[in-house]
Amino acid sequence: MMRLPRLAAVLLFALTAASATGGNDLQIRVKSDYESGVQMAERGDLNMALIFFGQGAEKGDAKSLFALGTYYHSGQGVEKDLPKARALFERASAAGLPAARAMLGIIYREGQGVTKDAARAISYFKQASDGCSDIAQEKLAQMLYAGEGIAQDRIEALAYLYVAANSQENPDAIAGVRHVERELSEAQREQAKVRSFHIAQAMQCKDQ
Repeated sequence: MMRLPRLAAVLLFALTAASATGGNDLQIRVKSDYESGVQMAERGDLNMALIFFGQGAEKGDAKSLFALGTYYHSGQGVEKDLPKARALFERASAAGLPAARAMLGIIYREGQGVTKDAARAISYFKQASDGCSDIAQEKLAQMLYAGEGIAQDRIEALAYLYVAANSQENPDAIAGVRHVERELSEAQREQAKVRSFHIAQAMQCKDQ
């Protein structure tokens, strides 16, 4: 699962020996531009990482578009450019990447280079949540809990926190569960658990 803004570790090249008509040709399997970019980023070579992500983005690869967007969003290795970052996230979102939709939700919720738009943020978070983004689920829960751009619903908020916390990789969601549970009755917590089951059942997990 690709999270915001951490990139997963992969290999750049895989070398395999093969025999062809009695020969010993060494065949090289080249990884994708995205995977090559990740390898370079983990080596600390941001210039090469950006080149590979840029190549992948030119080909319309959703993960490369997202990765490149994170650099322009943070200003790491490049001059910070929020409009360019948003455009890259929008292209990755159009390609169906949940992480990009979660990032767009954050951008519109916080007004990063755009006018704050809670309704638009919620829409992006819901789409990303449906694609199994625990970050989007946790952010959506925050908005439901506070009644931010949506009717306040602590039971629904807890339901989304339950789903997000299932990944065991989102400490904020786990902490949120403990906090909201203390505010609700046992019956309300049971309602949230039932609702979380239905939310999880409706999700269609995609490559994050």
